[in-house]
Amino acid sequence: MGTNVIKCLLVGLSLQAQVVMQLDSTDAVSRMQHYQNEELRYYERTHSARDEGFGCVMARWQALLQEMAQTDSLRSVLQTAVDNGDPGQPMRGTMLQLLHAGRSMVVESHRWRADDFAAWWLRHERHQDEADATIDLSPLIHRQAALLSPFHGTVRDSSGVYTGALDARLRPEGYGTRRGDDGSWTEGYWHEGRLHGWALSVPANGLVLSGRWRKGRFLGERMEHTPERVYGIDISRYQHEQRRRTYPIDWRRMSITSPLPSLPVTFVYIKATQGTTIQSRFYAGDARAARRRGIAVGAYHFFSPAPGLPQAQHFLEHAQPQSGDMPPMLDIELTESQITAMGGEEAMFNEIEAWCRVVQEACGTRPVLYMGQNFVMRHLPQAPMTLQGLPMWVARYSEYRPFVRLAFWQLSQSGRVNGIHGPVDIDVFNGTRDMFEEFKEQYAVRCDN
Repeated sequence: MGTNVIKCLLVGLSLQAQVVMQLDSTDAVSRMQHYQNEELRYYERTHSARDEGFGCVMARWQALLQEMAQTDSLRSVLQTAVDNGDPGQPMRGTMLQLLHAGRSMVVESHRWRADDFAAWWLRHERHQDEADATIDLSPLIHRQAALLSPFHGTVRDSSGVYTGALDARLRPEGYGTRRGDDGSWTEGYWHEGRLHGWALSVPANGLVLSGRWRKGRFLGERMEHTPERVYGIDISRYQHEQRRRTYPIDWRRMSITSPLPSLPVTFVYIKATQGTTIQSRFYAGDARAARRRGIAVGAYHFFSPAPGLPQAQHFLEHAQPQSGDMPPMLDIELTESQITAMGGEEAMFNEIEAWCRVVQEACGTRPVLYMGQNFVMRHLPQAPMTLQGLPMWVARYSEYRPFVRLAFWQLSQSGRVNGIHGPVDIDVFNGTRDMFEEFKEQYAVRCDN
């Protein structure tokens, strides 16, 4: 059982003012919960029940929805008290007491005598049984947690409360949950007080991280590859020209064979241009052939450390995207020395913005940004919001999915595809097939050249 009691003393403030302060605090909690709700909703849309930890994430989402309902009810009661009170005088009519019994909430009103106004109490009691901390866990997990640690209990530190398995030094060791004072939630395996193994982190303001951790560091999430997911490729002249020989692409045989089982190619991005002078002589033919085979086609530009406006004009002149195509993609693979030569991070993003703005106006859709995981972690947080809001395509050659909201994941640069000679970049859409159809409709090119 956990109890949180807030006692408001009438020292220089009317009861009305104190209720207003509590209402402001409740509003802040509500905003945080609604943010977490959107993040968990996004997770649910982009994952399947086969993904590791899916059940635990969904259980946390359901618990959050219940907490949101409780917060909304509390806010309603406080707002009523504020609306019905006298701003200059203590409210002599009502004491509010919220009792949470299990998952239900009862709001009771009490009449107070005048001499009871020495203090005003808002008592919020939350009863929980031990099962709440380990919801949706299999008996195997319970047995593993029991073997990992000789203790089980609740420990508070400076910023939150941990409940679960503990070692002899009362550090988290095994399976447990932690609720931060800021509203964050962590659930999973711990070792020597740090996350280690599978765990879920739902921060107060940030990305939901569900996947593998090592000594407190998030490694990423293992994706369960299935035929229900949407796979594609991206190609350039290197799929045609190798060791001074030229190879055609047989679009009739197109299917992925490695590193995944035989899967259809649903979409293809084809390099059209680079900088302000380079263009691919294979782009137009590949785009026509792919469209004839019913493969969704997108064009991409390889960004150079130079002004973005002329690069955008060069791309539009030679790529000539067609209505219904996938959104154009900007491939950003700048080195740190190139970023420095451009004048630094801000100057680089200004030129990227210029390219995106011109291409978006011409194609009637927002472009996709392609970058590597290291670039995402080092530079993307400093990007202007106009760029952070664009669909992201992240390259990470690992068993782990990139930990950022993304539209596409380039998971291999050495895949094999029937109909193409040599290695091919393999990509997967981050969502279901229905979401892919929605993406194509929402971001389709809307222009005729």
